[in-house]
Amino acid sequence: MKKVSSLLVILICTALGWAQAAPSTNQLLKIGSVAGEAGIFASLNSLITVYSEGSIRAQFGDSPKWQPVDHSGPVSFEIKDEHLRRSQDNVPLAVAHEFDFCDALNQVNISTTVDKAIVLLLPKGSKIKAAEEINERLSLIVYSSASEPVRYDIHVALFKKSSAHSYSIIGTDTISTNGSYCGMRSFGEQYRAIFVDEPAGSSDFSAAYFYELRP
Repeated sequence: MKKVSSLLVILICTALGWAQAAPSTNQLLKIGSVAGEAGIFASLNSLITVYSEGSIRAQFGDSPKWQPVDHSGPVSFEIKDEHLRRSQDNVPLAVAHEFDFCDALNQVNISTTVDKAIVLLLPKGSKIKAAEEINERLSLIVYSSASEPVRYDIHVALFKKSSAHSYSIIGTDTISTNGSYCGMRSFGEQYRAIFVDEPAGSSDFSAAYFYELRP
């Protein structure tokens, strides 16, 4: 009986440890995604326009389901009030461009430039692709926990600093499970777009995933 009780205590303590390690409320809100087949993006202020001669698709809110977007030309979305919405306004093609750089071989790792206390909270062997210090207390990290080249998982995490070299994770999400990291862009103070190149059958889609920081 004592052995059973001891085992129960261990299981309860372990469960509590897991619960404390995970954020109690996710303060990193996914508001949507857009992707264009061999597409290019143009952005201005809170507006982003996708130019593609192939398929265009979108996700709204935190839904993982892609929805096809009918189009005969460019497609635009506005990031506003925690939502990603279709817009009739277009950012000119003249400022559209392909991604500046994509980590196609999963080589980028800037872990040595990030506080070790943050690195230790990530899965062992993670490669940090981007790190942004939002303010003196918040840091946004984009990373991969896989070692596979070409196509790999991409995650985002929001960290809160409680004291010198002491952090907690207050928001997480898996951006993609089969892509290449291609950069990050700010849309005002509270929104970030993370760019990913993703395969789909015989085509590649250029995708932008949008998040709101809600500390």
